[in-house]
This record gives sequence, structure tokens and C-alpha cells, in this order.
Amino acid sequence: DPEDLKFSFSDVYNPVTFMGARASDARTWSIFSMLAADESFAQTYENYAMGQTLDEVPLKRMPLWIKPKKQLSYEDISAAMSNHYEGTKMASDKDVGAGPYGSPYRARPLSWEYNDVKYHNERAVGTQQTGWNFIAQIRLNMPPPICTILWFAVDDSSTSPRFPVYGGSTEVSAAYSGKGTQDGVPSPLLQFDIEKAFWVQNMVSNFAYTRWSSAYPLIVEKKNTIHEGFEDEIVYLDQQMMAIMDQNIDGAIGEIVKLATSFSVQAGDRLHKEWFQFYGELFARLRDFFIVEEDPEDPICQCQVKEVGYDDQWLARIVEDTGDHYKCADDGSVHDFAFTVTKLRGSASALY
Repeated sequence: DPEDLKFSFSDVYNPVTFMGARASDARTWSIFSMLAADESFAQTYENYAMGQTLDEVPLKRMPLWIKPKKQLSYEDISAAMSNHYEGTKMASDKDVGAGPYGSPYRARPLSWEYNDVKYHNERAVGTQQTGWNFIAQIRLNMPPPICTILWFAVDDSSTSPRFPVYGGSTEVSAAYSGKGTQDGVPSPLLQFDIEKAFWVQNMVSNFAYTRWSSAYPLIVEKKNTIHEGFEDEIVYLDQQMMAIMDQNIDGAIGEIVKLATSFSVQAGDRLHKEWFQFYGELFARLRDFFIVEEDPEDPICQCQVKEVGYDDQWLARIVEDTGDHYKCADDGSVHDFAFTVTKLRGSASALY
């Protein structure tokens, strides 16, 4: 019956609500908008994603799937999973809640009230509430033990680096293993452990949330470098394992499983150490609200120290909020840049 084809299970049993669209479907909209072959997709469904057209009859629902504009790579999916609604009406990096460094993150709860009016925060793909995330890569031209690769990370999908785990691996890195509720024991969420990737990746992300405009570009650059390195290693290891398979000898499958497992474990171990080192580098470069950059020509610390302060938009908010409270009484005030920077650079000698 043609009339049966008009039946909508969702509309009957779970109608779309404002927060259902804004806090859930909008995330899918942001990913589809990046990947869709239809260049008008973002504009077509933007108002729906924002929950602004839910009263329309009939409701123009966003489709469940799209045709991508090209064959998608790991990099494409990784970029989509790092989305914070940048460049859209739902971007959260410009209003007062973003703070002086344009952070798209907000403290929970997701919805809140002020003067008996209910408001909400945006729920982007990249969020601090993420416990773990992964990208599954399927390679149908490879033997079963190595035809899938799980790119795995813990914490925020926009700030955490992923490492590859072959589907046939029989072990994982100790930095990513442990017991929790799936084993019938409480998760040790109040026990800080520097040996675990969860804590180190949280150290990086939580530091970045407070210095977003300065820290996040460095994180993206570092993540890309790490992932590109892993992809090169996978190409080389695949060639080795396929050469073993081509020999068609007894035990070939077992041999490639050993190689795949060894690589996967070492990849997690190496990434954990590298990301901890990166946290130290990030902290050193952005400590005390400075931006410290390398300068091999500098004889004191081989660095240059910049006081970037706040942008004009944030300075205007300070003045609007405080009036003349911070206004200088005269024009002869001594700028302390030279003193503070000299002090910071000179303190390098005290480190050794």
C-alpha cells in the first residue's frame, strides 16, 4: 500500500524535539556538511539542525545518509570527528562563554537556567565528555587478520591522537589497557596514573581548553604528524606481512598475527610516551600566559617570548564591564614588557 510508505516510525514513537535536533542531529549535520557531495547540504538542513523548523508540516527531516564527495580517507574522518561547528551559526568560539582564548567548550550541564528561562550549550562532535573514540578502517584486499585497523584514542576526539591496532592483534599497549566496570570492578577515575593514556591525553586537552586559540593549532599539527607517521609504518608493515602470505607456508597466518600484534602494542607504547613529551612542550611554550617560540639565534634561551594579551573584542568587554577601574591615570606609565620578558628569559639559567 503506497500509504504505508508514508509511515514514519520516528515521528510516531520518538518525534524530534528541539534538543533532539540541536544536541544530537546537529552533530550529524556538521559531519555530513563536511563530507557530502551535495554542496548545498549544510544550508539546506541548517535550520533543521538548529531546531528552528520543527513546527513545519510536513517536516523536512535530514536524511539518514549522504553520498560523499569522494572516497573518504582516514584524514577526512579524523577532521570530521574534530568538529566544533567552526564557521557555522552554532560556533561557540566568539561569545563571552568562549573566554579570552575563543574556546568552543562549556562547563556542564548541557542545559541551564537563568531568571527562570532555560538555555543550553552546544553539543559539538569534539567534546570533553568523550571517554574514548575510534575510527574503523576496513581493507577488503587484505587477509582477514590484517584487513581491519582500529585507530583508537581516549578522551576528546578533537584533541587526542589515535594509534593503529590491527584487527588480528591479540594484545594492546599497557597504556590503554586496564580493568573497569566491564570486568566487574569500579573504574579508577579518582586515581591519577601517569602510565595511562587516559590521564596524559586529558592533561593535554584540559590545558588546551584554557588556551584554545594558542594551543589547539599546535595540537592539530602534532596529531597530523603522528598519524602520517603511523600510516607510513603501516604501508611498510603491510608489505612485509603480505610477502609472508605470498610464500604460502604453514604458520603464515600465525606469523603475521605476531607481527601485527607487536606493531600495535609498540604503537600504543610509543604514542603514550610521545604525547606525554608533547604535553611538556606545550606547557613550556604557553606557560604563564606567554607564547614562547624557538629562536636559535638568541644567546640566552634560544627563544623569543611574546606577550600576546587579549584581542580587541575581549578588551572591549573588560572596559564595558569595569568602566574606568583599570584606566591609567596618566600616559607616563612604564610598560613592563621588557622587565617580564627579560626575567623569563633570564630564568632559563636557573633550570640547570
